Amino acid sequence: MSYTKHHNFLSKEDLNIVGDEAFGYMQDPSTSYTTNFSKWDSNIVRDSNVVLMKHLVDNGKVINEQSKATKTLNQNFKNKYSSSPDGLSIFYWSKGSYIPWHDDDDKSRACTLYLNDKWDSWWGGYFVARLEEDSIMIKPEQNLMIEQTNNIWHCTTPTTSFADVRISIQAFWK
Repeated sequence: MSYTKHHNFLSKEDLNIVGDEAFGYMQDPSTSYTTNFSKWDSNIVRDSNVVLMKHLVDNGKVINEQSKATKTLNQNFKNKYSSSPDGLSIFYWSKGSYIPWHDDDDKSRACTLYLNDKWDSWWGGYFVARLEEDSIMIKPEQNLMIEQTNNIWHCTTPTTSFADVRISIQAFWK
């Protein structure tokens, strides 16, 4: 079980492309989302508030051919891993949202890329991973990507009632 932190995963230009699109969806009232309530098992949702998900790639199929963010992310992931992800989504974590301990059991690799330009340590939303007998906790930082392999047990801490919406990109390989 392992995780790797990749600082400055995207170039400044690519980060702007992805960030602009992700923040643009959030401000566009016509954007359609799925949610943790409709996509996750109830054992994973528990008492989390809503997590909105804008899917860019699902089961290897690109959902919006015009998406600059999808093209940019797929190219960056392909450069790093020699393949594009099977699933690629923008996650919008509302106040009081989180995901409890789980291991992404059917995925060979999972990556989380943080987009918020600032994240106060009092806002929660930390990534936590269980390593042997210890756990590590990582604060969301813009352009930090956390890569998980070998079904590492992980969760996020709940975002607080005064946190901004936490925006991340989730990528999965089967």
